[in-house]
Parts: sequence; structure tokens; C-alpha cells
Amino acid sequence: MRRLGAAALGVALLGLSLPAAPARADDVPAPPTKEALQKQIAGFDPKAVVAARHYFALPSVRSGLDQMMANMDAAVGQQLAKQNPSATPEKLSQFKALATQSLKARAELILDMDMVNALQSFTPAELMALDTFYSSPEGASILSKMPKVMAALPNMVRSILPGYFADVEAKVKAAGGEFKL
Repeated sequence: MRRLGAAALGVALLGLSLPAAPARADDVPAPPTKEALQKQIAGFDPKAVVAARHYFALPSVRSGLDQMMANMDAAVGQQLAKQNPSATPEKLSQFKALATQSLKARAELILDMDMVNALQSFTPAELMALDTFYSSPEGASILSKMPKVMAALPNMVRSILPGYFADVEAKVKAAGGEFKL
């Protein structure tokens, strides 16, 4: 059940793992439209849809989305500053505000995409159990703590990378190869 509770936050981690340069437009599939997602949702078991809609409307799920968007927004701000070193702070602020506006305009689409993913991944009984649990005080408390838990993960992973890369390079060299990571 924790998997879906962290699903919206998982997008933030994905953003941290992507390369600094934006992907080429032809490498990324176009997102579905809201209408296409609603049509997809309508094809699922009505009880599962009710449970999923309730779950995704929970304040703690919405705050998770807000946190994910704040993380993405901060990363975009850093990328704008890095890619535009001669831009004035005022221009960077203006560009960041435009990026924030664009991201917020996609919040409901992100939630609908996540809902379709949940409906495809879980049975109606699992969705109802998930909704029941995360609607409880304990479930709401767990969801409220997930941003902190998920925010720590990228630094944990980054901390092991130098040793990991050195280990892989040493093993490749011992196996007779020359390879740099």
C-alpha cells in the first residue's frame, strides 16, 4: 500500500535521476489528454474508481503532489540559472515564475495519470483497502511523512555512487577490461 502513497512523490525522484539536459522531444511520448484519461478511467470497475478518486482527493495525497511540484520547481530554477549564467536575477525570477505556472497547470493531469496507473495496477479490493487505510489517522500520518522519507533518498543514493563506481571500475579492470564510468 505504501507504493501508491508514494507514487506521486516518485515522480520527483524520477526528475532527480534524469540527465541535466532536457530530453529530445522525439524521445518523450506526448502525455494523454484529460479527456482520454477520463475515458480510460470510465472503463474500470466503478467501485475501484470511487476508491481511487477518494484516495487521490485526500489532503495528504494532494500535499504530496504539491511537494513533488515544489521539488521539480526548485530543480528547474537551478537548471535555468545554470543554463543562463548571464541572465539577471530578475529575468531568472520571471522565467522561474513562468515555469511554475506551466507546472501547476499540469497538476490535475499528473493526478489523473497516476490514478490510471493505480487502476491498472491494483484490483478493486486493493484500491478499496488502500483508500480505507490511507483515510485512517495512521494512514494519513504515514502519507504526511512520505515527503521527508522520499526527499532523503536522492542524497542516500548520491552518497554511495563514488564507491559504487570505483568498485565497478576495479572489477571491470580485474576482468581485463578498461572502462570508465
